[in-house]
Amino acid sequence: MKFGLKVLAIIILIPTLFIGGLSAYWWLTYIDEDIVAGSAYGFTIGSTKEEVIVDFQSLRVKYPESHIYIRYGNRAGDNFSIPAVLKSKSQIYEYDKWNILLDGKYEFFNSIDLKFESGKLVKINRHRQNFELP
Repeated sequence: MKFGLKVLAIIILIPTLFIGGLSAYWWLTYIDEDIVAGSAYGFTIGSTKEEVIVDFQSLRVKYPESHIYIRYGNRAGDNFSIPAVLKSKSQIYEYDKWNILLDGKYEFFNSIDLKFESGKLVKINRHRQNFELP
């Protein structure tokens, strides 16, 4: 009888610890924060678009596959994604919301969103999740 209880405990305990540990990891690594004053992630609130584009270069050292995703309309195809480099300035300058996809083109689970008003950076949103939300 004791052997049966040990086996049952192991069968229940191992999956429970695995699921609990995985859930804890996902919860601890999840980021969704807004910055409206100061600096964060290499960008400074109040910077011009030109200054932010220059700041992309330091970001590309850590995230060489980073792309800028621009959504310019409400339809499904009203978007484009380009590498986060100085040459991209002419293509993104007219838009006031830039989503920097850190892991590559169309990889939305790790991003920095930049919002501009009157040509100045007013909001930085950092989002990272290592799991699919239901």
